[in-house]
Amino acid sequence: MIKNKSFLFLQKDFKTSYWSSFILANNNPCFINKSIYPYSILIFFLQLYRTPKHERITVFRYLNDRRSFFKSYVNLIVDITLILLTKIFGGKVYRIKHNVDKETFVYYKKINKLREYIVSKYSNKIFVTDINLIKYLNDKEQKKADWICFGSVEFKTNKKIEDQIRVRIKDFKSKFNNQEDLVTGLTISSGLPKFLHFRNIPKIMNELNKNDNDKFIFILIGTLPFKIKDELLEIYNNNKYILYIENEEKINIKSFVDLFEYSYRSLNDMSVSFSIYDLVQIKKPIVTSKNGFLSEFIDYYNLGFTLENYDPKLFREKLNKFDKNSFKEFAMKFDWEKGANQLLK
Repeated sequence: MIKNKSFLFLQKDFKTSYWSSFILANNNPCFINKSIYPYSILIFFLQLYRTPKHERITVFRYLNDRRSFFKSYVNLIVDITLILLTKIFGGKVYRIKHNVDKETFVYYKKINKLREYIVSKYSNKIFVTDINLIKYLNDKEQKKADWICFGSVEFKTNKKIEDQIRVRIKDFKSKFNNQEDLVTGLTISSGLPKFLHFRNIPKIMNELNKNDNDKFIFILIGTLPFKIKDELLEIYNNNKYILYIENEEKINIKSFVDLFEYSYRSLNDMSVSFSIYDLVQIKKPIVTSKNGFLSEFIDYYNLGFTLENYDPKLFREKLNKFDKNSFKEFAMKFDWEKGANQLLK
């Protein structure tokens, strides 16, 4: 008789760690592959040995390619092997589909497409990162679809670096007159190619300042996409409204909450960025453009607004009239525990 569920997560990152902590709190064992992907097969047999009376659930998440053709092909074989083992021993396959339309890194389209087809076809459940994403799945996937969510992330930060960044932001803002009328945006971002805010921000700043000169500025902190880094640096250096601060250290956006009025993010895929949950905690409006799923997500939960024109007066009005109660409502509905409970259903 099955007494409980036993989970095998195939990727180790902070998202798995948060979900598994709540799964463990409900007395459901979790096994996580912390190393090379093929080791998952060995971990499966360890799971089988240690929890023989549990319902085994193998959780697939990202199906990103490796740069190496051989390693990408090995991942395909491991996927097939794990699905077969899970089914043979009476378990279930879950797929957490972070990006509904595509993986972030695809180098071998045929292999990636085959992995996607096999994992989705033999999954008992397919989870997407918001209920509104279910309608973008194909008909067969929708029949076994459910939602899962993230939560805010707590981690140790480099306080010294945060203090240095604060000084640079204050120095940058001091160059502009009429400080009381200055509207400052800020984004902390990694350099994933799916992020569009790197290219969008210069145009937005130029357009907003056309009729309201020197009143809108933006702070961009993080790393840039490698392929367009030099191009972006030249654009930023020639735009007086933008301060780019290159940083690879862990920093918390809460450390700068008094220095900006809104955040801006834009993605080109059908996914929800976990960083949205951190922005909800600081109760600052999230501005986005009409690309991918993010604009629909932000408008649906009233977490900010979609930028549809560059009218500076309208932009200010939307910021000033924004109802911050929606952040509290969102935080009460969605967190890591809620996400873990979705897996435990």
